[in-house]
Amino acid sequence: MRPTVSGTMAAGWVAGVLLMVCLGASGAAERSVSGPGITVRWAAEPPDTNRFFVEVSGIDRSRLSQVREGLATTSTGPDLLAVYAEQGDVVADLWIPPMVGTYRVQADALRFDPQFPLQSGVTYRAVFQPDRLPGGTGAPSAASGPVSSVFKLPVRPPGSGTVIRQIFPSAGMLPENLLKFYVQFSAPMSRGHIYEHIHLRDAAGKEVDLPFLEIDEELWDTTLTRLTLFIDPGRIKRGVKPLEEVGPALQEGRRYTLTIDPAWKDGTGNPLREGFQKTFGVGPPDREPPDPA
Repeated sequence: MRPTVSGTMAAGWVAGVLLMVCLGASGAAERSVSGPGITVRWAAEPPDTNRFFVEVSGIDRSRLSQVREGLATTSTGPDLLAVYAEQGDVVADLWIPPMVGTYRVQADALRFDPQFPLQSGVTYRAVFQPDRLPGGTGAPSAASGPVSSVFKLPVRPPGSGTVIRQIFPSAGMLPENLLKFYVQFSAPMSRGHIYEHIHLRDAAGKEVDLPFLEIDEELWDTTLTRLTLFIDPGRIKRGVKPLEEVGPALQEGRRYTLTIDPAWKDGTGNPLREGFQKTFGVGPPDREPPDPA
């Protein structure tokens, strides 16, 4: 089932439709509201993930064709359709920059795909401006003002739980100059403060001091299910001060355990179902370049 929500504007602002999507074993609940003219709706693709998009239908075909041409040559998307993550009573289109994503014309509709999955508990508003459509042969729409639609992804009920499927490389013996780990999750995760939940400990249980390259951007894939975790390159590359003064994060001949705390929250605001540990030994540095043949 595809969860959708739509809203229309007769004069000025009207309250958007709040859609609470229940992501359970029985699927997503669906509710839709429509009216004449332009329709703005939220939908999931596929329905069982956190990948939602916004779709605007009811646009005159001649104008929609010009929108397609404009998207290919200019950055007209946010001028027509802007999506905001609202913060309390702040007026979205005046104070908060619109979300980043991709725009395209698909079938008979204008579509916006957010760059990152939506966060649980946050209210999102999509605002379409019919009066900013390029000129055409027909009327822009039956609506004279902005058309808006509000969406909120609720917190998933406890019990389902996100898990860590694997940490790569998966081998039990890794080189001393290993540069990065990949942490693969079963569902989208939350961003921010990730290093509070990741620990590297030696065989005695002592935590290695600042082994990772901690950056604010965080290296997630677009689905927020795979995290790239870099070991500090300054403790790997020869001839630099961190390696000479502090030493390598991983030392040959020793064993370590990479631990992920279960308190880390996923994209729906729930903690992981369980923590994860990867114990491995460290061998000599691998400095041989790959042989393309």
